[in-house]
Amino acid sequence: VNSKPVEICGSPYARAMAEIKSFDEAVKFISDKDKKPKKSVPNARKLRLYGLFKQQKDGDVQGSQPWSIQLEARAKWDEWAKYKGIELSR
Repeated sequence: VNSKPVEICGSPYARAMAEIKSFDEAVKFISDKDKKPKKSVPNARKLRLYGLFKQQKDGDVQGSQPWSIQLEARAKWDEWAKYKGIELSR
């Protein structure tokens, strides 16, 4: 498996790796419909979680980058692409 080195000094990858320690528990928690957050979750956080989830479940980003006019699809694809080459452990 091809994996890139991860910078420790506050890089997005280091923070992502620190947050993914209990991936299966996080997926279970997020999937529980009874545990909705009291406040709205910021879109930036949702996108980051989406990118990490897709990288963990499906590996590197697949398919071609959506057109920029396709805002949601493009944002999701771009976020997933940030983690390309990073192997996340469970």
